[in-house]
This record gives sequence, C-alpha cells and structure tokens, in this order.
Amino acid sequence: MIVDRGQHDYEFNAPPVASVVVMGHTSNGNVEWEDENEIKLKDI
Repeated sequence: MIVDRGQHDYEFNAPPVASVVVMGHTSNGNVEWEDENEIKLKDI
C-alpha cells in the first residue's frame, strides 16, 4: 500500500520497476504507460 504523506521525488532505474511501485502489482511500464498522444513508452 502506498500512503501519500506529501510530495516526494523518486528515481527508478527502469520503467517496469516504477510501474510496479505505482500500480501495486506486476506490470511493465514500457507497455503500460503512454504519453498524451497515446504513444507507449516503448515506442518513444
């Protein structure tokens, strides 16, 4: 569980690691995350 206790910056070494932390389950940030034009991170 992530508890918001204010604003913090975190740096991750890979999109999949960050995606797991944000989503709370196994995921791949390279294919889950998109920009405002719906282009997946892996395609940028």
